[in-house]
Amino acid sequence: SLNVQWFKLGNFYLIIQTEIPLASGLGSSASFSTCLACFFLIIANKISINDLKNSLNDRDLDLINIYAFYIEKLFHGKPSGIDNSVSTYGNYVLFEKGNIVEKFSSDLELNVLIVNSGVPKQTSLQVEKVKKLYEKHKEILDMIMSSIDQVVIKFSHLIKNARTDTNIPNTDKYELNNLISINQGLLYSLQISNFELNKIVNIAQKNNYHAKITGAGGGGCCFILLDNHIYQKNNSDSIYECLVEELKEKNFHFFKTKFGCEGIT
Repeated sequence: SLNVQWFKLGNFYLIIQTEIPLASGLGSSASFSTCLACFFLIIANKISINDLKNSLNDRDLDLINIYAFYIEKLFHGKPSGIDNSVSTYGNYVLFEKGNIVEKFSSDLELNVLIVNSGVPKQTSLQVEKVKKLYEKHKEILDMIMSSIDQVVIKFSHLIKNARTDTNIPNTDKYELNNLISINQGLLYSLQISNFELNKIVNIAQKNNYHAKITGAGGGGCCFILLDNHIYQKNNSDSIYECLVEELKEKNFHFFKTKFGCEGIT
């Protein structure tokens, strides 16, 4: 409990503005929950607005994350906690069995294209779907889940230890692309992809890019990693233009962003 006499606040309106598409596997509810938690902690004088403007300490961030997780429960019932953790701390968060294993940053700049399938998703339905599949094919799904584990470990290791020396051939981004496609294949086998999501993945593949679904699947978005040293030569611009043109033709909405951005500010 914050032990604050809330009745002294009186009435107020809280206006939320977001650039994140809703119900699309991009953590829109977590970003909302994180901001809301931070807002009330400031009102309760548990966090200083000046600290927020400069740099919050670990205690403040942990406090925001705890309350953000409570709000996430109102949305999802039993959320993993990873979305609010990333929204709070930013950069990269390695998560396992409901716990933060590691938080780290990277010198590797990774540009991505977020493509919205236009199909709303519901995390709880996808979780239930995979649960039923697991009950029928436990041994097979154990192996698939274990493989996804290994992909995540390798992916995070490459990001954390990436070499950015321009004199060294950057093979890291190429390996990341391979892991993205492997992960998408594993998720496809869990039956959480769909026709529209597959269409995005196929368009990316056709144009020499690699893509995978975000969130729980069943709808929402895919991300396409735009950095690939093999194709980023003289024709990189034309390849990207072809990708964008084809996505537009299929009426997909998309926007550019980067991995490893700031958390709460």
